[in-house]
Amino acid sequence: MAAIAIAGRCNVTAPLLEVLDNIRNGKVPDPDNQLRGLLLFEFYPDTILPTRIWKYYPDDTDMGISGANELFWGLLAEPEQSSSNDVAMLLDSLSEQRDHLGGDLGSLAETAARLLERGLEEHGDRVPIGRLYEWIEAVAWNPPSHPGEWCLSDRVIDTAVDGWCAFRPLSIQSWLAARPEAQLALLAELWRRRDAEDFRSQLGTFKRLICGSAYPLDYPRWCRERALEVADVQPNVARLLFDEVVPSKPQRIALHRSDHPVFVGYAQELVVREERLREIVERQWRRRAQRNRHLADAVHKYAKALMSKSGPPELLDSLAQAYLDFDMDEALQGRNNLARSPSQEPEKPVDRLRRALADDEEATTIAVRGLRLVLSRDDLPSARRVLELDENNRRSQLMYPLLAAIDEAEERGEDICARSEDWIERILVCWAVVPLGSRKMPAWMDKLLACRPETVTAALVAVGKSHIRRGAWGGADHLERLAAEDRYATVAAETALRLARSWPSRCNGSRAGMLQFALRIVLRDASNARDFTDPVVALVDHKTAISGMDVKQEATWLGMGLCLALDRYVERVIGFLDAGEPVRLWHLVEFLESLGDDGLEWPTGQKAETLGTLVRTVASRCRPWSWRAKKLVETWTAILERDPDMAAGVALKELTEDSGLASWRHIVEPKYNEWRIARRVAEYKVPSVREVQETLSGGSPANPGDFVALLVNKLEELASKIRHGNTDDWKQYWNVDHYGRAKEEDHRPEDPCRDALLSDLRQRLVPGVDAQPEGHYADDKRADIRVAYGDWAIPIEIKKNNHPQLWSAIKKQLIAKYTRDPMSSGFGIYVVLWFGAEHTRVVPPCGHHPKPDAPEELKRCLEEELTDEQRQMIRVVVIDVSCPNPSRRPAGSTESASPS
Repeated sequence: MAAIAIAGRCNVTAPLLEVLDNIRNGKVPDPDNQLRGLLLFEFYPDTILPTRIWKYYPDDTDMGISGANELFWGLLAEPEQSSSNDVAMLLDSLSEQRDHLGGDLGSLAETAARLLERGLEEHGDRVPIGRLYEWIEAVAWNPPSHPGEWCLSDRVIDTAVDGWCAFRPLSIQSWLAARPEAQLALLAELWRRRDAEDFRSQLGTFKRLICGSAYPLDYPRWCRERALEVADVQPNVARLLFDEVVPSKPQRIALHRSDHPVFVGYAQELVVREERLREIVERQWRRRAQRNRHLADAVHKYAKALMSKSGPPELLDSLAQAYLDFDMDEALQGRNNLARSPSQEPEKPVDRLRRALADDEEATTIAVRGLRLVLSRDDLPSARRVLELDENNRRSQLMYPLLAAIDEAEERGEDICARSEDWIERILVCWAVVPLGSRKMPAWMDKLLACRPETVTAALVAVGKSHIRRGAWGGADHLERLAAEDRYATVAAETALRLARSWPSRCNGSRAGMLQFALRIVLRDASNARDFTDPVVALVDHKTAISGMDVKQEATWLGMGLCLALDRYVERVIGFLDAGEPVRLWHLVEFLESLGDDGLEWPTGQKAETLGTLVRTVASRCRPWSWRAKKLVETWTAILERDPDMAAGVALKELTEDSGLASWRHIVEPKYNEWRIARRVAEYKVPSVREVQETLSGGSPANPGDFVALLVNKLEELASKIRHGNTDDWKQYWNVDHYGRAKEEDHRPEDPCRDALLSDLRQRLVPGVDAQPEGHYADDKRADIRVAYGDWAIPIEIKKNNHPQLWSAIKKQLIAKYTRDPMSSGFGIYVVLWFGAEHTRVVPPCGHHPKPDAPEELKRCLEEELTDEQRQMIRVVVIDVSCPNPSRRPAGSTESASPS
């Protein structure tokens, strides 16, 4: 660090650049890549240009978890690291040097995706389409090593990546969807660079990335024209494009027959395929009909046994699967249900059974009676036996018939709650081990949950323990379904708590994942019921006191402690993280972040100081591109931002100023600024009439609102002088001829107009108030004028009434960018220079008039676009600088006039 600092002061960089090159070549060891990262931070982008930076990206070393090198590449796409021009050069050089980085961007994928997003936002409308295509290709496509491998980079587009790293999906589709002409131009560029042997893969990639779900209107016509263009020389490509035009096969057949001779053969192929598919469907129908007929014959054959409670279990099993809509044979063979359309209403159980029995009414009646009698059979398996079979991946053939029988009993109105505990437990265990899938919860379960919640809990706990022993929690779907219903959440939480209480202290990763699932269910109820929270906290205290627990499980229990008793557990978490390897942090972060995925909000009401300590604990051990940690830090700092207490502001300020959290400053500092604004607004008191009068008569402003009132008053005074004074101040805003007359349509550019206004405004301000052009605000944004007094700085945005962003700038620039600065306290002034109604080019969105024909009307329209809250903070001033009609003369007029 000292050598880097000295080299920077002395402007001697060659030796350190040589060290950097030797690190890259492996001549200088840098096992943690720390030195490489520090040198890159020092030399990019001034010494090492964006065109050369990619050669320093390590493709053969482990970047580690939180090294300076990883920090550099993670922040490369951020505005504070790379300017707008840098982004364009980075994308150009990435396209040229992609081979150096390998077939997949790997750890660099998120940075590259962010570069592409910025490149499109800041340059997309100006760069040639070929260059834009190369940017997208460099970031999002894996180059093919041989035909068939040309595809999207999964690490860029996959939103469901599980593990330590997951990358954002590209958001360029929305940008392109608003520019269909760019989509078609990119498509034309793809066509120009196409690989005829692999065009199907290329086109599929293009559609997923460039179009998404928003295709340009001319897409079908474009495909049709290109298909005809290559029909003779590349018939496979032409056929593929014609398939894009008309997705329906019958329509494609007709289209292909009528457009080009080459498609006659293709149409014949389609006809043959349709016939083959029809034959396959008919064959499946015949097999199904034959199977249904055999099942109906078996019912008739064993009718006497079925009616006497001794029907064959295998036959009852087949009947029950049809009744319950759980056909095991079809599920195993992956066949589709060809009997009904997905758009039809679900069949009733008896109707499904009838269809499975070849619509044989007599067989259906016998089967239903046989299923009903299952409830009174003597050979039903006990709950324990069902679990024993399930642990060995087996099942009783009477399990499904038993569930069908209880459905029938419910349908007949039998009182399920009157049954014995053992009988109900058997039913519940059978239900809990059967995959739930998309099937609805049975009506009888609602009754048992209402009248026998303890029995339901005991049965689910028994099933859960069985699944934990075998390391596969198949009953999680049932527990999750119960937890999702408010009226059953308490039963689900009690079940999950009992399972967590009996969890073994040593278990593998999958079982630890089950524990996290159970504890998330517990937290759902604990956050709403105080009497339930206390036993959960007691359990957490007990579990975290156990020695020898595996790391992931210990991290999970400590995470529970943070959620329920932050003040007590934050120091224990710090000790846990300091005592071992970095993976401890990732297990903790994984669990805490997953709570948000389940809709659980971080508990409010904790001490701001303690929450700040938790932010520092996590943020100091990782970096913002660790997306789970980033989401947590954003959540916690947002809680502090919304807390009006001074302690929250102190915590945010300390986090912002902590040098060890420099890489998080772009996340934390805006939260602190927003907190300061909210605090000032909350403390703001409307000035009395006397105070306002004193300020306007030359006194000092007492608060930001007072200050804004002073500025607006001075601007309005200035506007009156420009319009009604005898010094022709309006000429400062126009280009005039040698007679001092304004030239038609020749008003001055915005910057000279601003300077003229600023000069006059300065003469009217009270001592101590400073007005400067191009004031800097949050995120390095610049307002036209910045007027400062003490701790306040009010932005003034100026637009001429011919500006294309006349109506949008007040929100997109003044409010969105400048008033966010803490020194503005949320206040701002929007000044419009009125050059005449004929100069307003954009129709106002307010809808009162096509275009305002007077300054007062323009002011009213602009104010109507603001919300009530915004009108309290934003002032609109329209200054009429139009030429007085008597002195206006069109350019080139031959009429004479005397010099003024």
